[in-house]
Amino acid sequence: MFRGKFKKLKSYADAQLSNYFPAVRGAVLLIVIPAIFIVPIYFFSILTEIVSGEIEIPVLEYETRLASIKKDLPANAVVNYVSNSKAPYDLINAAYVLIPVRIVEGPKPAHDLLIFQNFDAAEMPKFEGHTLKKDYGNGVMLFKRNK
Repeated sequence: MFRGKFKKLKSYADAQLSNYFPAVRGAVLLIVIPAIFIVPIYFFSILTEIVSGEIEIPVLEYETRLASIKKDLPANAVVNYVSNSKAPYDLINAAYVLIPVRIVEGPKPAHDLLIFQNFDAAEMPKFEGHTLKKDYGNGVMLFKRNK
């Protein structure tokens, strides 16, 4: 019984694809079949965020932390970025928030400015060839290169 209904559904879908998309049937199926699985999963993930009230967007945390330093950076500058975060997208989030400033990971090659983000209560770092220019208080520090 179920097999017969499935065959009818398959033949109906095949006829509709033949009518509307005769030349690109394979490409349409490559789009439609994953969408059948992805859309409900995405819907339920959004629904659980709404019900629980816990929406976690890591870029927003970076936006609040780096908002004060963003004003002090020259536009289109190239700066070094060092962080003690274990987050997988730490560098990407920081680079996105600080656009149009270009971020280079690590202290080398040394540029004029270095941004350090401290996510735990460790002591203040020392970077060779750099002096502290400004401490923004929320774990974000700006260092200037010694000439």
